[in-house]
Amino acid sequence: MKLRITEQQYRFLIESEGEEDKDENLIDFSKHISTDPDLWDEIFEQKNKLVIKNGGKKYDGYYINRDVNLRKSQIKELKYLVKVSGYLDLYKTRITELPMLSEVGGNLNLRHSPITELPLLTTVGEWLDLRHTPIGEELKKTMSDAGIKNKFGVKGKIYI
Repeated sequence: MKLRITEQQYRFLIESEGEEDKDENLIDFSKHISTDPDLWDEIFEQKNKLVIKNGGKKYDGYYINRDVNLRKSQIKELKYLVKVSGYLDLYKTRITELPMLSEVGGNLNLRHSPITELPLLTTVGEWLDLRHTPIGEELKKTMSDAGIKNKFGVKGKIYI
């Protein structure tokens, strides 16, 4: 079987060969931002079930392409949140871990939350606030501020 493609299509294929789309297995949850955040993980799981049922590839997680302000909310978990393009404010929430979070484009505020783990976090575009958190207290015992900044890829200030 022969395929006919234009020179422009051929050039596009050659140029994109070998490039991986980091968000290939992530679903954009930006439009769900006004939904109750306690339902985000459930919505994600339901979408995944539908995708699999229809023969598609399962999503690994979701990202939000904007700022996320959940300050003082009663949110307990965001199991599948991988990336936020803006800031992520979880000040005084009930979150204990963000198991899949790897990147925050702006500030990450976890002050006064019971957060104990950030296992995949590699990038924080601006500042990181870990004051009055179990993870902050633990990190202070074993690492310098510069070491913590490096561990989480913090581009701005760190507050511990």
